[in-house]
Amino acid sequence: MYFFKGLIKCMKCGKNYRGNRERKKKVYICSGYANYGLSYCERHQIEEEELLDTIRRHLFAGDIDYSHYTEKDLANTVKSIEANGEEVTIFYKDGNKSIWSPNKLIY
Repeated sequence: MYFFKGLIKCMKCGKNYRGNRERKKKVYICSGYANYGLSYCERHQIEEEELLDTIRRHLFAGDIDYSHYTEKDLANTVKSIEANGEEVTIFYKDGNKSIWSPNKLIY
């Protein structure tokens, strides 16, 4: 099960990201790239665990006890996600957002 299916939009080509397994990890890649190749869009990968960690940090910063949340519960706090290759913006149902870039949380 890919918890963020249909939620991640590529801001470069407008296609949704789709779930994939790579080296036993759940990742998301642009379906424009996956279907049409490098001439259509770039290959950018987002690991599901990185998204979940960013969501946990967001909840922790808001003093929300997420210890009883499942991964599905964490994903259900998300309204949408925008990815442009260099950073990922997670929009939450509570109206807040997180901006994430590989190896660091920007906001």
